[in-house]
Amino acid sequence: MLNLLKIFTFTLVVGLMSACSKSDDKPAATLNDAQSAQLAKKNLQEKSAAAAPKGDKSTPLENYQELKSGNQIMFAALAVDTMPVDYEAVAKALSAKYRYENDEFKKKDMLTQLKISIDDGIAKAKSNKYYYSEIDSQLEKYDFESKSFQIPEFANSGQYRYFNDNSNYNYTYSNSSVFRKLIIKDESVARTIEGLRSKYQALRIAVYLFANNVEIGKPQLNAEIIRVRISDRKGNLLAEM
Repeated sequence: MLNLLKIFTFTLVVGLMSACSKSDDKPAATLNDAQSAQLAKKNLQEKSAAAAPKGDKSTPLENYQELKSGNQIMFAALAVDTMPVDYEAVAKALSAKYRYENDEFKKKDMLTQLKISIDDGIAKAKSNKYYYSEIDSQLEKYDFESKSFQIPEFANSGQYRYFNDNSNYNYTYSNSSVFRKLIIKDESVARTIEGLRSKYQALRIAVYLFANNVEIGKPQLNAEIIRVRISDRKGNLLAEM
């Protein structure tokens, strides 16, 4: 009888240990799956970015259109996105009237009309993918060792911008690391810029962009920086890269 009790107890303990072991394995498997999915998405995004067309640096500045609306960002993103257009989602972002309409028949009729505007907006964005935007970022103090001013706007690779009229879409820079430092070897020019910067006088930073890719699974436009121009408040060009 004692031996039978020992056998029963041993079997019970082994069973409990096995159950605990199986339970502990589940979170690890889930974590590994999540990490694998994130890695796969990152690899896909990198391949997509590498395959994306590059902007033509010889494009005249007058061909760049000013970026001043969230709708522009949206159409620019849709113009380079390889996925089918989700007309309903775009209509909601484009029209508050459509977004808050409860009558399904009216919404259907409205969507039919909005599709025309959406297709026209995408076609226009496809015809010209060059944009420019004046940003309110300032320069860091002049660094004598590197003979440069750092531009905080480009210091963080996760930096993105949007407009309040359609904040569902935003844009980010795909090559910001290349433009983090504004190198000025001419000391007289560096003195002029530093003099304005140190006195908190407004510097105009114009960023010229080429819309060429989208963030997978996000309403985010990836734009390649083609040129950056630094001017004083009167518009006099001080430096560019």
